[in-house]
Amino acid sequence: MDINNIWSQRFSNYLKELSRYMKYMFNDHLMIVVLIAVSAGAVYYNQWLSQLPEAFPYEWIMGIVLGIVITASSIRSFLKEPDLVFLLPVEHKMSEYFKKGIVYSFVIHSLTILVTFIVLVPMLNQFTDNSLQKLLVLYFIMLVLKGWNLFLSWRMFHIFEQKSSWFDYLIRLAFTTVFLVLLLGGAPFIYMLILLVIGVIWAASYYTMTKGKSVKWELLIDAETKLMNRFYRLANLFVDVPHLRSEVKPRRWLDWISASIPLKHDHVFDFLYIKTFIRTGEYLGLYIRLLIISGFILYGVHFEFASLVIVPFFIYISGLQLITMYKQHDQKLWLDLYPTLRSTRELAFQRMLFKLMIGYVVLLSLLVVFLKGPFVAAICAIVSALFSYVFVYKYVKAKLIKQA
Repeated sequence: MDINNIWSQRFSNYLKELSRYMKYMFNDHLMIVVLIAVSAGAVYYNQWLSQLPEAFPYEWIMGIVLGIVITASSIRSFLKEPDLVFLLPVEHKMSEYFKKGIVYSFVIHSLTILVTFIVLVPMLNQFTDNSLQKLLVLYFIMLVLKGWNLFLSWRMFHIFEQKSSWFDYLIRLAFTTVFLVLLLGGAPFIYMLILLVIGVIWAASYYTMTKGKSVKWELLIDAETKLMNRFYRLANLFVDVPHLRSEVKPRRWLDWISASIPLKHDHVFDFLYIKTFIRTGEYLGLYIRLLIISGFILYGVHFEFASLVIVPFFIYISGLQLITMYKQHDQKLWLDLYPTLRSTRELAFQRMLFKLMIGYVVLLSLLVVFLKGPFVAAICAIVSALFSYVFVYKYVKAKLIKQA
């Protein structure tokens, strides 16, 4: 069995899968939205930087952002569930296969770090004098940190404890962030040297602790499945992805949301979709993340009526992400057994989506009250509520009819 051929074939199939969905995702419509968003973001970002005080903790902001990017050390293995039967017996021959996965992951993560660093360079230049040589040295150090994080992340795949992996991630995040804060803040070299020695001892202890232990294939396959699901979930916004898998989490602390829905046959889909939003996949997390991001942007942009654009924009982005929930259960036969019309299902989904969009309107308008005053907040609430209604009951309705 030639392991190198297996890697080449898996990697080739992955690229084909990637390119097949990419051509649907990067269409003219999306590129226009992205171009407008990037252009507007660049203008507001530049204005925000020019208004920062001299005492602004730029090193902490950059350290935290870059720390999160560098610590997130997912490793691509392209393993599948049948490999537990067919490849596990030849694990002793898989070292080159796994090395290629680590190298590929390092290259992809390096590009992510580069893009993030380029975005943050204007902030660094605002407070320090930098040459191209210094910036290249900083990027090289970040790559070393990424390699260190990848090494530790890979060694954690030899330990079958989920709690340990989370603890390891948090500790690495704290270490990486502190290292970057000291580096960007121009701390004395002795501090950097101490952290460097700690990092070397840390890596050596992990290697010693896991030396001779086999890789936990279940963890690798689960991690690979999650990575592919993230991509499929994104691609599903533009084209149907039949093999998209969903993760279900109980989240019983949110059961009160669905408790108010009447237990009647014409509200069965109201109950289904609100439970789907709360428990399935990352819909709830996505909703909260976009809400937090929009709040930070509202706080950072000082143009008085910027909220009239920012809030509807994030309502639009959030709505586009959540539309995929409508077809979440299409592969389940029992949906067709309900004694309800299709229009009942569509209306239930629109009701839920509209309530979620109004939640954005209320929460972000309250923030605008504190930032810009009640007058601007009232206008923002009216404009955003009207936009939400048109988006849900015109755009989304037409899209659902088209999918029927």
